[in-house]
Amino acid sequence: MIFRFYIGCDVCADWLHGSCINISPEEADKFEVYVCPRCSTEKKQEFLNKPINNETKKDLLNLTDQLMVKKN
Repeated sequence: MIFRFYIGCDVCADWLHGSCINISPEEADKFEVYVCPRCSTEKKQEFLNKPINNETKKDLLNLTDQLMVKKN
C-alpha cells in the first residue's frame, strides 16, 4: 500500500494531494487553517497558509480586542 498525504481545505472541504500543491506533511502541521487555491486569491492564500510568529499573533489578538470594543 502506498501512502499519499492529503490536506483538506477548511473552506470547501475538498481534499488535495500534498504533492500536487507542493505542501509537505511537516508544513501542513504548522497551518492553523488551510485554504485551497480554488477558494482563495493568491495573496490571501499566501497569508493564510503561513504560520504566524508570536509577535504577529499578539498583534492580531490586540486588533481583535479593539474591534470587539468598538462593536459593543
